[in-house]
Amino acid sequence: MSKKKTTSNDEKLDICVDFFMEHTEPYSIKELEKALPKFHQAIKFPLVKDLLTQLTADNRIDTDKIGLGNYYWLFPSAASETRKRKKQELEKQIEDEKLKKVKLEEEIEEAKIGKEETEERVKNLERLEELKKEKEEILQQLKRYEDLDPELYEKIKSDAKVCLDSANRWTDNIFTILQFCKTKFGQDESQLKKSFGIPEEFDYVG
Repeated sequence: MSKKKTTSNDEKLDICVDFFMEHTEPYSIKELEKALPKFHQAIKFPLVKDLLTQLTADNRIDTDKIGLGNYYWLFPSAASETRKRKKQELEKQIEDEKLKKVKLEEEIEEAKIGKEETEERVKNLERLEELKKEKEEILQQLKRYEDLDPELYEKIKSDAKVCLDSANRWTDNIFTILQFCKTKFGQDESQLKKSFGIPEEFDYVG
């Protein structure tokens, strides 16, 4: 057994507008509560007042108080003007969305500035890796010679400190760049490290 199709609220509003287009004279609320359900079975008596309220709020039909009650109508000229106004509103919404899209694209391009794979940044990272390797090699030499030659041990120890200080200066420079980017572009440190290809565990050596 096929499922009975339901009529959406927007479709019911359109049905009411069709009624007014076919019947151009003013109607009271009581007349419409009888006429609209007869015009289309989807319009039930309890819904009439709410549908009329929506139509008047959207300026799709006209209403005014005549005597003791409100009357509703839609003349062909008014219907044409309503459609024209609705079209203008939709065109404005489309234009606004286009402007938002352009602005968002500009913000994305601006956020990319400073994240390019520059030659200087690549050299800095390569040099830092070299310094780390040198430090590891010196530490291995220390382990081999510290018990054999005290003077050589002190020399190697001094060389190790120079390398260590150099590595930490490079590290400090990179952290300074990260801090600048955090302030400039409003991104957290983890995201910046990922963008720059810096390991998450990157830190000073000691």
